[in-house]
Amino acid sequence: IGAVGAQHIAEALQVNATITKLDLSNNQIGAVGAQHIAEALKVNATVTVLDLSCNKIDDLSAQHIAEAIKVNKTVTELDISITTRSATPARSTSRRPSRSTQRSHG
Repeated sequence: IGAVGAQHIAEALQVNATITKLDLSNNQIGAVGAQHIAEALKVNATVTVLDLSCNKIDDLSAQHIAEAIKVNKTVTELDISITTRSATPARSTSRRPSRSTQRSHG
């Protein structure tokens, strides 16, 4: 659904009074979409279970969600597993040849 789809869902969540479980896993909502969802959580009083796993959410957006959860009193289950990517890249386990060991073809 991407960030735009997440924005539309967030807008609906702000006025919806019936949805209690929301699974947005594996939808590539990204950082911007996560921020929209976080804003909606600040006013939504019905969602109790939210799954945001397997999305590309950065550290700052995860922080926005955490801040929203502090305000929201209804969410009791939140899954953000395998979703965040750190602003600091993780070290790769694969190795590239250093510049001094690469061979020139020409």
